[in-house]
Amino acid sequence: MSKAPQILEQARSCIADRASERDTEAERSMAACVLAFNAMFDQQLTEEQGWHFMALLKMSRSKGGNFREDDYIDGAAYFALAGEAGHMGHVARQLEEVDNGQERKDWAAVVRLAATNPEEVARLVRSEMDKRREAHA
Repeated sequence: MSKAPQILEQARSCIADRASERDTEAERSMAACVLAFNAMFDQQLTEEQGWHFMALLKMSRSKGGNFREDDYIDGAAYFALAGEAGHMGHVARQLEEVDNGQERKDWAAVVRLAATNPEEVARLVRSEMDKRREAHA
């Protein structure tokens, strides 16, 4: 049986592998999945909750049948992705508290899109923060 650091390393590798298998920079399919689910079932799930669902699925599977290390590896990966999505949601809520009106909606959209193109979003955020610093200098 693998030790915890080995399981975590395998989970990290799985996240990277999924991205390269799909020719993307990162495995971030949950945002699109949750949007479709919400539209289809008139729900308000967040990306974080979607990843939590997947982690719980792996936990449930680990309770039945024979031991499969894959349940723990995938569960660790899903929980890490939930943590990332949770952090992005936290940032979005903080930005919503700071800004109002259309600007607030724009910032929230930028944060939600960070999962699909984090480098571009980081560049946009840095640029906006630089503008704000200059305006207050």
